[in-house]
Amino acid sequence: MRKYAFSISGNNTKGGVFGWNSTLVRTCQMLVLSLFLLGFGPDIQAQSGPPCYPDCPSSIYQPVYPAPAWTTNITLDCGATVTVYYRTRYACNTWYDLYIESFEFNSPYEGWLCGHTMTAKEMMDDVMEKMIIQNPMNFPPFGEGQCEINWRISKGNCWYPTFAIVKVVGGGEISVGTYTGSTEIIPAPLWPCPQTTCCLDAFQVCIVNGQKVITHLSNTPGLCPNPVPPSPFQIYPCYEVCN
Repeated sequence: MRKYAFSISGNNTKGGVFGWNSTLVRTCQMLVLSLFLLGFGPDIQAQSGPPCYPDCPSSIYQPVYPAPAWTTNITLDCGATVTVYYRTRYACNTWYDLYIESFEFNSPYEGWLCGHTMTAKEMMDDVMEKMIIQNPMNFPPFGEGQCEINWRISKGNCWYPTFAIVKVVGGGEISVGTYTGSTEIIPAPLWPCPQTTCCLDAFQVCIVNGQKVITHLSNTPGLCPNPVPPSPFQIYPCYEVCN
């Protein structure tokens, strides 16, 4: 049983597999994607671009872009471990800001398995929850009975995966089926979609009986102007993760 409280507002978005005209086309695209990931794996998080600045432009995120983002590992509720790329700042000497640049599974197969039990939005909500609880950013509060009302998390409003997300909201039981993608142990990231704007979530974080109690205070949604894959490397659709 969880000993902390966590609340994220908003409705889950619908998952699904992008329609294919032929198995050959899908196989070729998966091959191109696998070669792309294998060839550019070390720089994979650079796909995300510069961080969002909702305000306080003089308060610069660290590490300063385009330097590589910080990383940490967390375990999602689906059981998979993901690497989160992130940046932080103390905005206007008031806000403890976390920017989630991207996150990636250890392999497309792990992402595919997780995508049968979680939508993209549920994955993002889980990433935010675990980042607050583990707190690699070292944001306050630190002591029993303390609260901090100025936590904020920014990220792109829409994200695209490098694996199929097939959970359908309200769809009942889901057949896992047979995995036909790459079996290589290569990163399987989720990135913000091109041209998407950012959304901003505000939280209150308290420590009660040694556990984090997290209250979602507000959400400022962004835009998702590209609902279809914009490049040969993106073979799955964009998913909204904020509203």
